Amino acid sequence: MRRFFGLERIPRPAVSREVWLLCLTTGLINAGYLSMMGLLKTIFVLRLGYGADFVGVIMAVGSLSFALSSLLGGILGGRFGSRRVMIAGAAVIAGGMALLPLTEYVSAVVQPFWPPLVQVITSAGWAWVAVNLVPALMAFSTPESRKDAYGLKEAGAGLGLFSGNIVGGLLPGAFAGALYLRLDTAAPYRYALIVAVVVALAALIPLLRLAEAPRPPQAAAVPMRASARALRPFAGLIFAAFLNHAAVATVRVFYPAYLDRVFALPTALIGLIASIGTFLAVVGALVGPRLIGGRSSGFGMLIASLGMTASLLLIGLFDHWLAAGIGTIGALALMGLWTLAYQVLQMEMAAPSQRSLVAGIGWMGMSSGFTLMSFGGGQIVAAHGYRPMFLLGAALTAASATVMWRMTQRSYRKNSTRAA
Repeated sequence: MRRFFGLERIPRPAVSREVWLLCLTTGLINAGYLSMMGLLKTIFVLRLGYGADFVGVIMAVGSLSFALSSLLGGILGGRFGSRRVMIAGAAVIAGGMALLPLTEYVSAVVQPFWPPLVQVITSAGWAWVAVNLVPALMAFSTPESRKDAYGLKEAGAGLGLFSGNIVGGLLPGAFAGALYLRLDTAAPYRYALIVAVVVALAALIPLLRLAEAPRPPQAAAVPMRASARALRPFAGLIFAAFLNHAAVATVRVFYPAYLDRVFALPTALIGLIASIGTFLAVVGALVGPRLIGGRSSGFGMLIASLGMTASLLLIGLFDHWLAAGIGTIGALALMGLWTLAYQVLQMEMAAPSQRSLVAGIGWMGMSSGFTLMSFGGGQIVAAHGYRPMFLLGAALTAASATVMWRMTQRSYRKNSTRAA
């Protein structure tokens, strides 16, 4: 297979056992929570009679919870260690997910608040896991294998998203056929969501087998004022992440509703489209470090943002399901490369004692943009339709690319001055 794709000359990454366990954890959570639940939850809520604006509210409160919990997750990781916080986070994710299939059985007064509550709980758990994965990978990898470790993590995430979208898209039809249910009702999606809970719960197994990450020396002794000063150089990077993830929300939150409501595509095809995008994200994560080569990770973020701009323009400018599908695939594929470059650049810029805090603030910046667009995008859709929202997303990724271009130019000038 490696020879067929021309990869036989690329050496296999030499990473530790703990890196592989973290990659497996990432794959399982991405499959069960981000992929299967992300796809099924949207259509499940639509089948309960709610609209795209309500879907936007659910995702907005969830990403706000993620943003607030990211900083807490970074602080807790520095205090108690990454492994313990990730285990707690994975348990919270699975427990929260188990509440969503019960939506139809709670009282009519509580029901409109139930899916947002589930999203708040699961997003908090995911924040604890995501934030502490970044410094844990840094601790368990060497400088020579670092980009490979982050690339493998993104590949694991992409494989989880790929398989989750495929399986999640097929499950409602399978349950409908086996139990004689109609696909225009909520029941097939409810049963499929239960399968997603089991997959997410399995992520606890590799975490429990994980060794505790080495603690950086004097990590708890860094004064708060010193921490604040050390975080100032990250302002531009976090702003770029804010803009980029606001644009990402237009795809991740609304593409299932767009393809379901506007083009009436079957759930299996919607899942297949997302799976192709995430499969390409796996390829991008694996070959990304070698494609970037000697260039900076900021350059990788810049290129990925420009590609995402083109993808969102394709969705927004052409009123056809094929254009929407290709644009979705492109945006999801390039997101893998962008995230890889972003996380590597964060950890390269951060002092060892600051890594958990930097990761938390970095995720908070990403999630804040996601929050605003999740809520605002739903309002735009309700008032003007889907296409203006996707065009706004394209403008935001272009702005993110501009920020990264300025950062890379400034870094290049600094390096040139030092060399001289």
